[in-house]
Amino acid sequence: MQMNCKEMSLSRTIDVGTGSVTRRVQVYEIENLNPGIKKAAPFRKKGLADYGANIGRMCSHGCVYCFAGLANQRPAPNCRHINDPNAVCAAIAVDYEVAFIRDLAKLPKKKHVEIILSNLHDAWSPGMEGKGRKVLEIMLSQSKNTDVRILTKNAAVINEFDICAEYRDRVKIGLSLTGTADQDELIKIIEPNASKISERMDALRKANEKGLNTYAMLCPLLPGISSDLSRVHELVEFAKEIDAKEVFVEPLNDRGGTKRLIETLKEHGKEKEASAIESSLSDEGWSKYTADLLIIAKDAMITVFGSTDRLRFLLYENSLSSCDRKRVEKAHKGHEFIKWLNQEKPSKSSAVK
Repeated sequence: MQMNCKEMSLSRTIDVGTGSVTRRVQVYEIENLNPGIKKAAPFRKKGLADYGANIGRMCSHGCVYCFAGLANQRPAPNCRHINDPNAVCAAIAVDYEVAFIRDLAKLPKKKHVEIILSNLHDAWSPGMEGKGRKVLEIMLSQSKNTDVRILTKNAAVINEFDICAEYRDRVKIGLSLTGTADQDELIKIIEPNASKISERMDALRKANEKGLNTYAMLCPLLPGISSDLSRVHELVEFAKEIDAKEVFVEPLNDRGGTKRLIETLKEHGKEKEASAIESSLSDEGWSKYTADLLIIAKDAMITVFGSTDRLRFLLYENSLSSCDRKRVEKAHKGHEFIKWLNQEKPSKSSAVK
């Protein structure tokens, strides 16, 4: 969504991170941003939610592979507010509270609906402090028919576990995991403003200890970084540890940020990892990587959980080669764990954090 500079104001600037991966976050308050609760067809196909809830736009976690982060580096193409090429933005809608109350009143009254918080940004990213809690409380307290699926990369969500506990039957908590705990420093290069993987895992452990509903979002599992047998097994074992009710797995789908990811890894001397990701850019390379990941995830689920009942593999099957398609269909037969995301190429609006 393109914003007019006349409708926005710079609220504050904060620095996030340490050392070479420090990023500047500029926080904007913007009018006419269309916040609130809207239908989210791509997320429904993935089995995540019927609706998406957003306080604003422009996730400030700065993940280098993410389309949202890439497209939203600046509030508008002609905007002069940002003069720091390394800055990322957090954009908060001025009227987000009013919008949430308004949209809640429009939801179906006779059935439960599931809402993901959020699908166009991250409600706990830097600059959003306190906003995620506010809208979570609104959605749960002002409607009896809304279930909320939290999805974030920020361990700060633990501050809302008191609300989650009060409405425990209506809340699911997930923190995206793109690697294992021993990869904290590597993942910090490509997700500079997000919490460390170890911190996200600790947050999920605390949620489980409090008896809250958790799910595992292993997404994206990057080629050469987190897609190999040992790391996938480790992540699935962690999902078992936190009693994840669902385990979502998604490969890297290029939505315009993969070249930037490769460049960033090379800048930090991670040539091996960059090469592995580069090989996935071709149709043949992506097809093999994705089919291998699916089979590894399936086998890990059977080994750790005893079945694939909780597995949700998110697959855009259009780019599979005929050979890999046969491998995938064979693995899927009798298990039904794939979320087939139609025959079209991945939509830029359907990115998961």
